[in-house]
Amino acid sequence: MISTPLRLRTEEHYEAHKQSIYRFTDRLFCILMMVQYLGAIIGAILTSPKTWEGNDSAIHPHVWIALLLGAVIALPVCLLTAIYPGRQFTRYAVAVNQMLMGALLIHVSGGRIETHFHVFGSLAFLAFYRDWKIMIPATLTVLADHIFRGVYFPASIYGVTSGAQWRFIEHATWVVFEDVILFASIFKSQQEMHAMAERQAEIEFANEHIEGLVVERTAELRSSEMRKSAVLYNAMDGIVTLDENGKITEMNPAGEVIFGVAQSSVLGRPFGATLIAEQSQELHRQKVSILTREDSVFNAAGRWRCLGQREDGPFEIEISICPVQLESGRIYTAFVRDLSDTCKLEAQLLQAQKMESIGQMATGIAHEINTPNQYIGDNVRFLQDSVHQVLAAIDGYRTIVHQLAEDSSELKQQAEQIETQADLAFIAEEMPEAVAQALEGVERVGNIVRAMKEFSHPGVGGWTEVNLNQIVQSTLTVSRNEWKYAADAELELDPNLPAFSGNSGEIGQAVLNLVVNAAQAIKEKFDNGDKGQIRITTSSDADHVMLTISDNGSGIPENLKMKIFDPFFTTKGVGIGSGQGLPITLNVVQHHQGKISVESTAGEGTQFTLQFPLALADEKDAQEEIAA
Repeated sequence: MISTPLRLRTEEHYEAHKQSIYRFTDRLFCILMMVQYLGAIIGAILTSPKTWEGNDSAIHPHVWIALLLGAVIALPVCLLTAIYPGRQFTRYAVAVNQMLMGALLIHVSGGRIETHFHVFGSLAFLAFYRDWKIMIPATLTVLADHIFRGVYFPASIYGVTSGAQWRFIEHATWVVFEDVILFASIFKSQQEMHAMAERQAEIEFANEHIEGLVVERTAELRSSEMRKSAVLYNAMDGIVTLDENGKITEMNPAGEVIFGVAQSSVLGRPFGATLIAEQSQELHRQKVSILTREDSVFNAAGRWRCLGQREDGPFEIEISICPVQLESGRIYTAFVRDLSDTCKLEAQLLQAQKMESIGQMATGIAHEINTPNQYIGDNVRFLQDSVHQVLAAIDGYRTIVHQLAEDSSELKQQAEQIETQADLAFIAEEMPEAVAQALEGVERVGNIVRAMKEFSHPGVGGWTEVNLNQIVQSTLTVSRNEWKYAADAELELDPNLPAFSGNSGEIGQAVLNLVVNAAQAIKEKFDNGDKGQIRITTSSDADHVMLTISDNGSGIPENLKMKIFDPFFTTKGVGIGSGQGLPITLNVVQHHQGKISVESTAGEGTQFTLQFPLALADEKDAQEEIAA
């Protein structure tokens, strides 16, 4: 059911449409009436220009009728359509006068049957009004004309002088027949007009509803934009908006504080070249190349750590860049976090973990020191006893020497007896070996203490040349008590492994974390006392040094591989793991512009591969410039 407002709006549009049709058709008939008037005059002149009486001629009455009567018929129509367009009486006047103009044309043509078709055409033209009521006076005008002239002037309408009194019935029948068809067409047209008006009213109501929704949504969007702006400008992290070419288009206040620049000074400048330190620009380009692919998705490159650039020099930051697809193109939003304080805390945590690891290994180290000391003590006691026997033998030899003069043969026998009793041959054979073992024990103690000292010494800010093989050996020595009861360690260290620039303390911590993880994984799998295997290899190529640490422990379940580098994530019990070992290892590798990969099968084992560049990005650029 149509609502009252919709019905009223429909009627307004329906009436407006009808009025536009009435006005248009009025103008059309004004033009048509003038054309017909001129046509009637021209037709009268062409068909009967003059009338003759002997040698005298005059303008034919048809010409005067066309000129004068045509003006009487046409001029009112033109005046009414010009002054009162769209009025009902104007339409009625047009209907009647149009049919009268048809009667005039029929008269001028001498009642030719072809001219009668003008009546049917006029009715069809009147149907343009889409008003069935005006068809009635038009039809009545035609019938009255045919009856009147059929009786009194049959030659004027039928072209015959007699016997045409009843021919109007035939003509009237055809006119009524056309009226029926035109009425049906008019009613159908009116229904369509009404349906169109109703649809237009519905569309307008829908538009008004949509406009209301738009206003409401606009207010909501404005409110949402204000909230987002508040979040943007009050966020603690820096938020930088970039165009599709990586140039800065907006920076929030936190970003200005982090980088120590004003937004106006960096607008339109490349983000990487302006706010990323030279040492990290290669890493930044690699990450951005992932984001600029057409198939990249939200946060496709993840988060990464690198060095930012500000006036006082490089500093540690964490970046996450997300692509945003708009209709006008793709833009990027960079989220930047200042890690200056975090790096200090991580350094403290790293040192604390070292101390914690040293404390956990203290008992094992004491055992390792006690074992060589045991046989050192035994050998020393053996040497002490042997010295007494040697001294006794020497005293005997001295006594014999004093008696040589009496009987040399007897002295010789006594000397041999003394050597036999002292077992000088055994002592001479065992003393060197005992001393060698004592020295070996002392060296082992020295190695253990030396490795502990190297490992526990905190790294300094400046980087040095790193001997990866030495770091691996020292770390295995320090962590021996963690793995020696659970696994056998197999080393395949490249003797020609080149050194590279790095922080030995950080790399040692990363190696220790992986070795301890491997030992713990093996303990989880071999809980029956069997031993597993830890295999460590080093190798190199033209640009990198690689370290691989693999074990045949419990492995990593497939659903946990994506979480192992998350801070504080651990699958071990309370007191066994802190969930910081692998995240710290990842940070160390990234800090050295390296890569870390993991391959693992649950129940079979895990392999970590660390890759360190022989030359850092800034060093490589400098070498290329020198070579160029």
